[in-house]
Amino acid sequence: MNYQLNQFGLTNELGAAMNVNPSTISVKISKDFAGLAADGTAIYTGYALKFVASEASDMPVMTEAASADQADAVVLFNAKKAAYEANDIVEVALVGSIVTMQAGTAMNRRQLVSWNNVSHKIQATTTNYLGYTLDIASATGDIVRVLIQPKMA
Repeated sequence: MNYQLNQFGLTNELGAAMNVNPSTISVKISKDFAGLAADGTAIYTGYALKFVASEASDMPVMTEAASADQADAVVLFNAKKAAYEANDIVEVALVGSIVTMQAGTAMNRRQLVSWNNVSHKIQATTTNYLGYTLDIASATGDIVRVLIQPKMA
């Protein structure tokens, strides 16, 4: 739960950093990003990203992770902007951060999860995992906390 601007109640927002001292950095969205899914070409808060090693830049470059990719970070909630495109600067959560994400199916607590770029939700996995859930998701669309602990090669 986190406070929203001009609001007295508490709501869950995708990509909200839940721990007090998250490991975050600013990154640039790849100039080649054109959207992986048919539903649009934007990256939203709560989306999983991967590093792009081949693009020269003065700061780290990332793009949306495909379902088969190893995701490295999650786009954090920003009250001023929700959608990002190529060359935008975005704040992301890295290893050790706890962020809210949307479950693609029902899943247990401490379930290893990866990113599904078609449904834009997390899914249970045993390979290329982004981290693991800290909450129980009883149905598709539930918002759960995820501890970012990507699989290291």
